[in-house]
Amino acid sequence: MEESDPELYFIGASTQVEAERLVKEGDFRLYYKLPQIEKCDLPVELQLYIVYRSSFGRAFHYPVVTISDQPEGKRYRVLYGDPRSQSFFSIQQLVNHHRTFSYRCNQNEFFETFPVWKNSLVPDGCETDSIH
Repeated sequence: MEESDPELYFIGASTQVEAERLVKEGDFRLYYKLPQIEKCDLPVELQLYIVYRSSFGRAFHYPVVTISDQPEGKRYRVLYGDPRSQSFFSIQQLVNHHRTFSYRCNQNEFFETFPVWKNSLVPDGCETDSIH
């Protein structure tokens, strides 16, 4: 498996709208989520997110969280709705995993990095089949 530079997948601090403009269908990028700025106050901390544009063109925003209570040390996880989703020791491992593994929608025979069809806005009749 080719290791990718996580910096290639990082767009910096951005609003959701700006992040959506920077991602193509079937791809994802990491970004620190800025609020829609109506005044000059910025939060002290910014949450890391993944913006993912599905194969049908809709953008999804998922938080990347740090899990500190693991015996092996700090780990990173994308919260996309699966309570059993994998966690990783580094952002690079997280990026490499989501670049490599996909889910297949059986009915429509398309692949997605995240199982977005479980959302009611996604085509019906799709099941989760992770491929490796």
